[in-house]
Amino acid sequence: MSSYHRVLSVVDSSDGASHVIRRAALMARLCGATLAVASVADAPPGGDDSIHSRLAFIGEATRRAEKLAGKAGASDFEVLISERDRHALSAVVGSWLPDLVVVSASDPRGLTGWLDSLRGGSSSIDVLKVEPEGPGIGRRMANALAGLF
Repeated sequence: MSSYHRVLSVVDSSDGASHVIRRAALMARLCGATLAVASVADAPPGGDDSIHSRLAFIGEATRRAEKLAGKAGASDFEVLISERDRHALSAVVGSWLPDLVVVSASDPRGLTGWLDSLRGGSSSIDVLKVEPEGPGIGRRMANALAGLF
């Protein structure tokens, strides 16, 4: 395994976000790496585009990312916020220079679409796609055996 120094978890506000952050925090802890959580500031379509309104959405996205990271058990992390735009998200990720980016394998909102734009960069970034959290091995075995009796 590579020795990672900067692990970035890119999440939205979906139910699987805590699991993605939990996996990123584990990787960061195992490697002694710095952890950051990146999220987007979602403004409602057709809403107020004033700087005051945009700052409010950024503040809300920051609090949401901090809450998700706390729920996932992460204690020492940075928060990066971008507006919902592939170019903006790529710029945020690129400026932080992660070695490893952790994203959800099932991304209903399309946050991972910007990954292609990172591949052309000069630095090497590994990507870990995390499967949604499901029942543990014990529960899966119990369910499988229940049909036999």
